Amino acid sequence: YIASKKVLNIKGLSIETCRKIINYLLEKNPLAENASSFNAVADCLGLTKDDILNLSGFKDKSAEKLAESIIQAGKEVSTEKFVAATAMTGIGLMAGGILAKKYGSVEEIIKNVTRAEAFEELQQLDGIGSETAKALSSDEFVSRLKILSKYLTNKAQEIKENDDENKESLSFVLTGKMEQPRSYYEEIINKAGHKVVGSVSKNTAYLVIADVNSTSSKAKKAREVGTKLISPDELVAMFSN
Repeated sequence: YIASKKVLNIKGLSIETCRKIINYLLEKNPLAENASSFNAVADCLGLTKDDILNLSGFKDKSAEKLAESIIQAGKEVSTEKFVAATAMTGIGLMAGGILAKKYGSVEEIIKNVTRAEAFEELQQLDGIGSETAKALSSDEFVSRLKILSKYLTNKAQEIKENDDENKESLSFVLTGKMEQPRSYYEEIINKAGHKVVGSVSKNTAYLVIADVNSTSSKAKKAREVGTKLISPDELVAMFSN
């Protein structure tokens, strides 16, 4: 996941190669087996050409190519992708984008999510629910950001204090199975100048759901906070010319 195109885009780092790397690292340091699994994953980001040459199936040229790919992937990583690279359950590019817009840099994220008020404040961000806020304010999340900081350089997002660009933008949450792929509906929303978020909050305008009478947890939350439930067809009609 971390090496995938949508996150760090480490070309040539397949699942099979990942297995070889983990075995190699454990042979180098047997004590690492008792360390957190994320430490072992992060150590892969520090591999050199000489390390890779110790893996079966690698020759000089292929080892050099993979080592360079790892190095390049670690340069100027956006805050959004840096957060996603923590591989925390439920924390991906969407949550990373929200944090990037709010705090700009990984350094500022660490500073803010470790504050006593972090859990409550994070829930005020559009698209961040209680479970996500709990994960983001956890010691594990902060630990993973710090571990990654040893291998990745962060390209912070500029924060514009007087940015009114999205003042009229509405937030939509998509849930459940739909007739079209989810990307189809996301494109409609984005083209209309609005945004898709992951969790229902008081700032969410619409929950798009196949059955507007559903009793799912998201549907219940939407009704509690006053979010309108609409069907995918209603969403399409809303933005059709």
